[in-house]
Amino acid sequence: MADPRIRTLKIKTGVVKRLTKEKTVYEREAELQKTRVEKFKEQKKDEYDIRKQEEVLTECLMMVPDCQRRLLTAFEDLKTILETEQDLKDTEDYLSAQKVVEDARMNFLKYQNFVSRTTNIELPIITDPRTNILQTLYSQTNDELWIESWLQQNAIYHSIPKIKINKGANVIPINDAQTSLKECLILLDKLTKTQRELEDKVDRMSSNDWKQKTIEIGVIKDQFTKLISKFESGESIFTLKKSIEKRKKKRLTLKKKKEFKKQQQEFKFHNRDKQHKIADQWLISKKEEVENIKMEEDMKKDADCVLAEVTKRKSEARKQLTLVSSLIKLRLVRDHIATQRGDNCSLEDKNAFNITTEKLKLMWESALQTYTTEEQGLKLMLEKTASEDSKIARLAKERKLLEEWHGIFFGPRRVISPENTTYWALTAAERDTDTFIAIRKSWDTFLVSPTNEMGSKIPIGWVLPDSSANENWAKYLASA
Repeated sequence: MADPRIRTLKIKTGVVKRLTKEKTVYEREAELQKTRVEKFKEQKKDEYDIRKQEEVLTECLMMVPDCQRRLLTAFEDLKTILETEQDLKDTEDYLSAQKVVEDARMNFLKYQNFVSRTTNIELPIITDPRTNILQTLYSQTNDELWIESWLQQNAIYHSIPKIKINKGANVIPINDAQTSLKECLILLDKLTKTQRELEDKVDRMSSNDWKQKTIEIGVIKDQFTKLISKFESGESIFTLKKSIEKRKKKRLTLKKKKEFKKQQQEFKFHNRDKQHKIADQWLISKKEEVENIKMEEDMKKDADCVLAEVTKRKSEARKQLTLVSSLIKLRLVRDHIATQRGDNCSLEDKNAFNITTEKLKLMWESALQTYTTEEQGLKLMLEKTASEDSKIARLAKERKLLEEWHGIFFGPRRVISPENTTYWALTAAERDTDTFIAIRKSWDTFLVSPTNEMGSKIPIGWVLPDSSANENWAKYLASA
């Protein structure tokens, strides 16, 4: 069975060996970083870059003493085992441990040289409160290196406790700072009033009153000193300024968000009103279309009623004409029978009958012709309306088909809003003759001089109206 002391010896030897190597790496890295800082200073690089490199150097220097302490503890443990376990000195592990101890001892000598080199590092002059911590770390590291070197030389070693920097100790809340400053102003106001009172009553104030006022001033002074002491640290002031700037930025951001939200709401309401107007206009147009269709249907019904009435009157006229013809035939038959019997009718009766029947015949023929003309006119009107309806339906169908193809090829057609004054102004000539002529006149001024006899307000190629034209053309003919 293996000796447990050998196992412990191997573990302790491995620890010392690993820590020796680790400390050597940190020392080499610190040397390289020191050279880099000096090079940056010689090249006069930016102060920010130099400061960052010095921070890296400080971190490297802080790692060396910690590693040195752990190595010294492991070294003492391994040395104690070697001294107490002399019966293992012939083993390979014991000899290896002795070699590691010698290497560690040589490393301690190198560490003293390293301390002598690093303790002379010049620290930068730092006035910014943000870098006070860096200055403290530099000083702490150099002091620790010097003290540990002295302790090792005198064979005395005690671990040096780390200085913990409480970063939140100097932080002043904004509300506390505001309250403290207000109280300071109140105390200063009290001191000012007390000063004026003492100046006014300095000759007639008793010693007891003077002593009492002095005590009050001392109390106020102590209160003021206690309140103002919070702001004596530069780091506290810097942190307070940062907090105030942060609060300002936060409030500004909230204000911008609120304004942006308000603009979005206004834009939303504007778009909603715009959509409502478009919807109202669409409803009005649809209502007008429905009313027009209803009016056309009513007109058709009225036309059908009139046509039926005219047809009825036409039939009545034909009936009356047939009746007159029957009366004439009946009169002829009766005259023929009377002649056969030897009865002769008077000539006056015959003439009166003939005149009356002719008048009736002419009257009903004229009425029949009038009714026929009216019937034909109504039929033509109805046929024309029907053809127009079919034509409108066909055009609407074609227009709908074209709109569908236009949407397929070019997307939905954009509806021109009535508020688009630019579009309606540019297309006014398509709806107004005066505007069209004014535009053509402005074009002609670039083609023909106003003094040229060939110049005219009426576009070239148009047929001039007669001199007896209406008033709309008279104003153009006057200067043509």
